[in-house]
Amino acid sequence: MHFVFDLDGTICFQDNKIDKPIENALDTLVATGHDLVFASARPVRDMLPTIPKQFHHVQMVGGNGGLTFKNGHLDATYFEQSAVTALREIIHEYELSYLADNAVDFAYVGDSKHPLYLNINKEIGKHRTIDELEEITKFILFAPPAGVKEAIGHLPITIFEHANEQLLDITPASITKLAGLRRLGIEQFVAFGNDNNDVSMFQEATYSVCVGEHEAGRFADVRVARAEVSEMIIRLAKQYRV
Repeated sequence: MHFVFDLDGTICFQDNKIDKPIENALDTLVATGHDLVFASARPVRDMLPTIPKQFHHVQMVGGNGGLTFKNGHLDATYFEQSAVTALREIIHEYELSYLADNAVDFAYVGDSKHPLYLNINKEIGKHRTIDELEEITKFILFAPPAGVKEAIGHLPITIFEHANEQLLDITPASITKLAGLRRLGIEQFVAFGNDNNDVSMFQEATYSVCVGEHEAGRFADVRVARAEVSEMIIRLAKQYRV
């Protein structure tokens, strides 16, 4: 069985690393013959520092589904140029702080101490201007004022809003984590997540686990607390034994 894990708020917490008991449970999961997959809002570039090195070869879905990684190969789904042009115009009109990513590089304007900027893997990604960045896979607009979401609502995009974060997380149209899993050829899976961008996985998973009390949990089969995640992984590894 494929076991799919979101990172931030699901198995990765304040220290930006996977909790050791959870890492041990993932080792057990792999040892019992299951396939491990990570699926995150982060681009794959920024997923790697949070993931223990023994798992760097596994399949990954990044950028909320816009990026897929398999057998060492990274594939990307890009915005239509009309959407990029419109989003750039909105950024300039409202003087927004933003983060834009392509498969590897990024463009950023904003607070240099913002956690999302600090989490960028700058050993891999190069900091470019928005005009230099080609084949964009994702935009994040920080603290957008009233009117921005409505102004971009007609574009061929998908918008995610995360709990307790004042930002719009934007991907190309029809891009979700589930869509990324399907591009990897994954049909049956167990999903662990904690936020709105995990709902597409919750709805189609063989079994789904929401970590914490986010409203997205109403689409999952069960809720668990952070302290219960490792135990749940072990239990489900046995339940869905290969």
